[in-house]
Amino acid sequence: MRRGVPSLTAAFLLAVTLVTGCRAEPEPPLRIGTTFWPSSELLFLAQEYGWLSASSFRLVEFVDDGEVMRAFRNHAVAAAWLSVDELLSVAQSGAVDAVILFVSDESRGGDAVVGQPDLITPTDLKDRRVAAQINTVSAYLLDRVLKQAGLGASDVRLVNLPPNRHLAAFRRREVDAVVTYEPVRSQLVDAGGVELFSSVSTPFQILRVFVIRRDYLESHPFHAETLCTAWQRAINEVATSEKARSWIANRLSTTTAGLEQMLGRIRMISLGESREWLDAPRPHLLATLARLQGELLAAGLLTAPTPFEPLLRWPSRLGSSACRR
Repeated sequence: MRRGVPSLTAAFLLAVTLVTGCRAEPEPPLRIGTTFWPSSELLFLAQEYGWLSASSFRLVEFVDDGEVMRAFRNHAVAAAWLSVDELLSVAQSGAVDAVILFVSDESRGGDAVVGQPDLITPTDLKDRRVAAQINTVSAYLLDRVLKQAGLGASDVRLVNLPPNRHLAAFRRREVDAVVTYEPVRSQLVDAGGVELFSSVSTPFQILRVFVIRRDYLESHPFHAETLCTAWQRAINEVATSEKARSWIANRLSTTTAGLEQMLGRIRMISLGESREWLDAPRPHLLATLARLQGELLAAGLLTAPTPFEPLLRWPSRLGSSACRR
């Protein structure tokens, strides 16, 4: 072989290097912040069934709502599951321009205040140690139960405790009551706790929504389309398939019967109903947001009003989709 003339193998490797060097880097997956809550399990089911590819969607589990909020504010995740009061708090911070992709569920008893067996009514909370995670939906529920009992925040001894520590603290009697949500609520009741108050008493106030950064939505509309379609498929699957319910129950460390009881306290919202809530002129959702924001401001859980329209406005250039008409 003459010097200066590359071998066929070397020439082939050079060509491969040039081609792959020009190829675009793989697009990173959409990181979605979730916490331990029955409705968020539907996206894990969708991924298990292959409706959300792991290469395009990364479901990031955090220990509590506060961590999800922090990750969304800091752009560590581009999408997240939040309660509406938590979303208003994030929006007030101005750290992220968020859009509601869909309304996922309404808590109808899934969020609750559970006390030790010697507590009978909400008035028994006076001078008691109450565990709750501040700056999350638990803070809002605590404010509601205290108002019903004619008490104020200074009338209880607040213990700032994340949900993953509620059950252990309750069993050791380190706290007298816990403000929490499913599946911890059911675990506390099974441990002998008494439900003193729940979101049954706050209709249309504890709503959870799936939110996404506006810049990400505008640059990745197909991901939004896939998410909304997968959400509806998962709702249908859970409603009709014992296997799907068993899979989610196993993830939540409960039985299928236990999961069905939880789902009886959480009203899943179909994609069709979500579009009705979100599409203009959306009077029902705007009224709900206005009432909730007023209560949060009065309770000192928000410091200033937040405009709702940016949270609801769908990018006009995207047109209609599975998420919006």
